[in-house]
Amino acid sequence: LKGSNPIRFAVEAMKHAEEEPSYEEQTAKPGDLHAVAPREKLQESRRAKVDTMQEAVSELRQMREEQAQQTKEIRMLLQTAQSATAASEARSDAKAAEKHLEDTFKAFEKMCGQLGDLANRRPSEAVTREDLAVMISSVGLAMRSVGDTWCNISRFCAALQQAAPEALAEQPRHERTWNGLDAFLGSNKLEKLRNAWHTGGHKQEFHDLKTFIFDCDGVLWNVTDPEKALEPDALQAKIIERLNALLHDESKRVLFLTNNSHETREGFIKKLAKYKIDFGDLTDKDNLARYTGNMVTAGFTTAGLMKNRGIRRPFVLTSTAGILHEMEFVGVTDYISTFDLETGEQKPKYMEKFCRDSIEALMAEHEGVDAIVMGWDFNLTTLKIGLAANLLRWSMDHGRQIPLITCSSDSSGVLGTSKSGEELRAVGNGAMGTTIASCFDPMLPQIFCGKPSDALLKLMQEPEAGGGYGVDPSTAVMIGDAIETDIEFANKCGMRSLFVLSGVNSMRDMQHSGDPRRWATWVLPSFADV
Repeated sequence: LKGSNPIRFAVEAMKHAEEEPSYEEQTAKPGDLHAVAPREKLQESRRAKVDTMQEAVSELRQMREEQAQQTKEIRMLLQTAQSATAASEARSDAKAAEKHLEDTFKAFEKMCGQLGDLANRRPSEAVTREDLAVMISSVGLAMRSVGDTWCNISRFCAALQQAAPEALAEQPRHERTWNGLDAFLGSNKLEKLRNAWHTGGHKQEFHDLKTFIFDCDGVLWNVTDPEKALEPDALQAKIIERLNALLHDESKRVLFLTNNSHETREGFIKKLAKYKIDFGDLTDKDNLARYTGNMVTAGFTTAGLMKNRGIRRPFVLTSTAGILHEMEFVGVTDYISTFDLETGEQKPKYMEKFCRDSIEALMAEHEGVDAIVMGWDFNLTTLKIGLAANLLRWSMDHGRQIPLITCSSDSSGVLGTSKSGEELRAVGNGAMGTTIASCFDPMLPQIFCGKPSDALLKLMQEPEAGGGYGVDPSTAVMIGDAIETDIEFANKCGMRSLFVLSGVNSMRDMQHSGDPRRWATWVLPSFADV
């Protein structure tokens, strides 16, 4: 509903109501100081913002018809689940979800009726503040009803998974074109995911696509078998075998898309080659350039954003050289960085104790900084955070607020696997940027450059002739392990998504997510299962 005509109308209606003349102005007599146009002209001006309502009614009714079909499918799921378990909590939430679905459509019908009534009034009839207030209230009711519906469905699914997962798993599934709810409601037995992949037509649909976009960490390397049946190296070998088959298929296009800013694009291609991904002879400069062009990193998109915005002297917090080389590649060379390119180490002055003297000394050295850039800094210190926060504050105090640019929004990442076989988590780049942003109240906004940012979306959609990648979302799929970045980015682009359980997020994370933007088209234990 977010971008629909009814919502736009509600916003316009609120503005319109605020602009209406007072009672005194409306009833003024000719010759009075505050005399206004006759009633007919006043109504004509009011109706200027109401003329679009006929279009809004038509769009809203079409939306309701589409939603009705989806609701039939959801009801089948709810009814099937209710027959599979006697759990009172699950039944209660299922019934509540049903009720809110009905409330949603009643609210839609009410909105249609009110819009139609206002749009069909005769020119001589008044459109009052009260009319507009009722309309705005109906919009709010419909939106709250939609939210309540999904809250109940989320609680119902969580209760059902705990109460009777085996019973639910045995029930027949209703086939859907977009099976995000399948991942949400499905059994957590990984073998059932594989069976559904091979028998439900999903495998063929996947392989018929033309563009395959891979995340790297947790998908191609740093992988863990969710079943604990394979060692990481053995699982990785199977994954790479599947990937090489795609690379050798001339009818397919393979892109690599990572929120990791540690390496340059060329550096990542060489790293991938060490994992036995077959790029051919990388000593051939033309061949290396070809595959480097298929690699997109958060450092690369961040550098491009700085160039486009005219940022010339950023302060960059990073523990590696990758993002710095990408900045130099696009001509952003007058930067200040916590990383020393000559020594390959952190500059000692940023590793000192956080205190007044150390901050004051560094502030004097960072005059003229026009942006703060938060890379994925594995050596982040309180002094670095404090310096960035003070540079931002001083810029605000002097009336020239500089941006806080964070390479990616990830809250976490994958470090690898412990000796005992447990997954080791990293602090995500997004969590680091939020540490700086939360030094302010309200929290300072950040500009993100990795998945699922608008900057990256634009880069993917732009034609190749214009410097973009020209990805057609209708024939593309995103393969990722993180629902908050990979899967959300795929849905934002309008492409399909394959969520693999070999990295950051688990099936439980998907099941407990109440946000449809983070529901995948397909789910598999790893890319080895395609």
